[in-house]
Amino acid sequence: MQQITSWKKNFDMGATHIVLVDSSLEPKTISKMIDEIDDVDGVKATLGLDAIVGPAIPRDVIPDSIRGELENENYELLLITSEYKVASDEVNAQCDAISGIIKSYDENGMLIGEAPCTQDLITTTDHDFKVVSAALSRSNSHHRLQVIQHDPLRVLRDDDERFTATGGIRRSRL
Repeated sequence: MQQITSWKKNFDMGATHIVLVDSSLEPKTISKMIDEIDDVDGVKATLGLDAIVGPAIPRDVIPDSIRGELENENYELLLITSEYKVASDEVNAQCDAISGIIKSYDENGMLIGEAPCTQDLITTTDHDFKVVSAALSRSNSHHRLQVIQHDPLRVLRDDDERFTATGGIRRSRL
């Protein structure tokens, strides 16, 4: 992962996604999926065993040292390079489109990497903040709870109040 980060910095690369699909999928099926992924806006290239050798070459003739890097008994790995930066609206739309394609071929297939992870984190924390905010606004405890709008990664400090580092929730005594 450090190498990918270095490449992104030195070569102005966008996000890199990783796809894991069932290794029992037929090579021609994976090739068709790769073609669809390559047609998604912002996708530069999709690399994998079937993208390199294609479905016409039997997998048995490919050396195990190469096959072992790209597939095992459970999964085949594909790498997707994107022209979009992580956490951008464009890469989020791209992740949604690619995930839809993957799921149409393999319901258990996965899109992983920095961009999908960031997208999941944003979605999850947004939901969690809304739930906590709603719960706190209904609270009848002896403490006054107040939600502060701020950058969720910023740590706030105050001598008289206690703050959480990630939730943006301020709890002060009445």
